[in-house]
Amino acid sequence: MSYSFRGLTLPDELEASIRRYVDQGIPTGGFLQACIENDLMEACGRADEQNWPLIPVIVAYLRNECPGYCWGFNGAFQRWLEVKQKERESGRSFLPRVADMYKRKANEQK
Repeated sequence: MSYSFRGLTLPDELEASIRRYVDQGIPTGGFLQACIENDLMEACGRADEQNWPLIPVIVAYLRNECPGYCWGFNGAFQRWLEVKQKERESGRSFLPRVADMYKRKANEQK
């Protein structure tokens, strides 16, 4: 593994946790969930002194290595877990249409 961004390296255990979330729909801890949902205040509040300086490399990894529809907005985490659950239940790949996800997000914010 060993993803790097601006001189920072993403620890293998964090990268593995993100990959399990993306590939299998296995939940991460609260700190990574906040990063995945692009909630900077929550991520900063949950970060320990080891993870605090890694927030930029985590965000870069999400942006550059992960599908855009599984991170980046409030509710992305739960929706992705639901997508992966549907895949396990149906035995086939199930990816929501991105436009539908954003429409659903807009309706929930009203």
